[in-house]
Amino acid sequence: MSEYPIRLLDVLNNKDYIALNDDLTKYSTWSLINRPYSDKEIKKFWSTMKWDTQTPTLFNISTIINLKIKKYLKRNIRLCNIHINGQTSCQESQFHIDFPMNNVWTFVLFCGYGWNVSWRGEFICQNPETKEYDYVPFIPNSGVLIPSNWQHVGTAPNTITDNFRMSVAFSYCLSENFEDLISKYPSQSNYR
Repeated sequence: MSEYPIRLLDVLNNKDYIALNDDLTKYSTWSLINRPYSDKEIKKFWSTMKWDTQTPTLFNISTIINLKIKKYLKRNIRLCNIHINGQTSCQESQFHIDFPMNNVWTFVLFCGYGWNVSWRGEFICQNPETKEYDYVPFIPNSGVLIPSNWQHVGTAPNTITDNFRMSVAFSYCLSENFEDLISKYPSQSNYR
């Protein structure tokens, strides 16, 4: 199997990429919400629509990404979650995992247009075996694949820009593990 993280450039064709960004910017309502990170700390996060099977653009893109990452995994996988994220300047997130079990992967697609890497917003993940960190620059229409049980974070843009950092995380599990995963982690899996 390939070493992680696996980075992909030009993930979507122009038509699909424009449709995704239109869904995220023109047809979605973003809200600043409070969400607890721990018993002592509450953070503000940007959130938009809850993904479901009624969102054809995201479903179509999840299928395209599924086919692309199957080339690396060489396994039959099934979509189990989509998470849409937005961050503005200084709105730092914390390291987290998406699913604690093996045989689940997360592909984070970087969205938007005209991003300057000097604005930060990079994706950072930690290999649990080597304890080394990998930094992946935020480049629109590129993405990164990691096992979902790796610690990772998307950093916020810095104060040089007022642009909105958007990403969509698609999680996939082995097809034969799908029912087990959604029964163990129903609040983390939003696809049935």
